[in-house]
Amino acid sequence: MYYRKAKIRSFYLMDMDNLDNAQEMLNPENKDYYKVPDSPQYHMSASQVRDMMNVVSSVAERIGGYPDRITWWVEVEELKGQLIEVTDYNELENY
Repeated sequence: MYYRKAKIRSFYLMDMDNLDNAQEMLNPENKDYYKVPDSPQYHMSASQVRDMMNVVSSVAERIGGYPDRITWWVEVEELKGQLIEVTDYNELENY
C-alpha cells in the first residue's frame, strides 16, 4: 500500500492527548504501543484501511473525544525513521 506514492512501511495511531511530538512513537519503548497491529498495509486494501480509519474516528467522537483527536501516521520506505501524518485518506492507494 502507498501513501502519496510512497510505499508504506508501517501505520501508527496516536491519541493527540498522549504525546506532544509524534516522532516519539518511533522510540523503542513507545513503538509497540502506537504501531497498528497486524500490518494492515499488507493485509488490507486501501479502501478497507480508509473504512477502518473512519470507524476509529467515529467511535472516538462518540465516546466524548473531539474531532481529529485520533490521528494516523505512516512510516514510508523512502523516509525510514520519520513519520508522516495521513491528512488525506484518499491518498492511500494499492498499486
